[in-house]
Amino acid sequence: MREGGHLVSAQGAVREGAQAIDNLLHLLGSRRVGPKAIGRALIDVRDGCAGLSVAIGTLERELTDLLCAEEEASGIARSLLQKAVARVDLLSGELAAVKKVDVDARARLAVEVAVRRASSELDGILFLVDLLACAATPRLTQLDARDVLHGQAITPGRSSGPRMNAAGQAPERLSFVGDARLVGGLMLLSLSIVARASGGPPRVEASPLPDEQLEVRISGAPSPVEAGKGAPSEPSSVSELPAYAGAPEGAVVAQAVARLADIGLSIASSGQEIALVFGRTSAAGG
Repeated sequence: MREGGHLVSAQGAVREGAQAIDNLLHLLGSRRVGPKAIGRALIDVRDGCAGLSVAIGTLERELTDLLCAEEEASGIARSLLQKAVARVDLLSGELAAVKKVDVDARARLAVEVAVRRASSELDGILFLVDLLACAATPRLTQLDARDVLHGQAITPGRSSGPRMNAAGQAPERLSFVGDARLVGGLMLLSLSIVARASGGPPRVEASPLPDEQLEVRISGAPSPVEAGKGAPSEPSSVSELPAYAGAPEGAVVAQAVARLADIGLSIASSGQEIALVFGRTSAAGG
């Protein structure tokens, strides 16, 4: 895959249009904003929907061109962005149905529901598309596992012979080569998939492997050790996690991105456990 000449500008145009929808949602949710201001913002977003659909179409062409050698990933990107266009077109029709410029209380509530739905669906779709775009234009660098895991402790590996420090313990610091955008995005997506499937807060275990890789296991239930001794730290609340997995393509995108980026990924059929193996690592310190 080659670098995308206009991919960044296409993404920027789409984000700008999506941000206008988010801004309208914010205005609708603020009771300090009067009906006239709401009416003007509504017209602006309604009129901007056509431009946003065009921008999404441009992004589709740029991204699928970059992924042309990867038929499956290209097809996923095309499907996601076509759904985004359909969502924007639907919102445009819903906003056009509001006849009054000065939106009354009842109409305002109906518009808020429609805009919130559109904003949520677009955010989820565009997050998945951005992951595919990152896989199409990777930027590899040395990453610190602590940053990726948000402070989660690195535990002894499940596989035999994990890399240990001089004291015979798993290293407190571990670095590996990868793309921070992809690693962070896959972590968030995996957490969201597990939380949605299990209905409970996901737990994370990270282990250094003997071949200088980092294994991360995300599950929706405590491990037997945690069940007996108690977890060392409280897992994130389900409500705090993004709803990216709400899109049916969540797991499909995760698998495609992992394959393109040479990241190991295994998702249980139930969706309640995910294992990731990130690139080459080296112990840092200890």
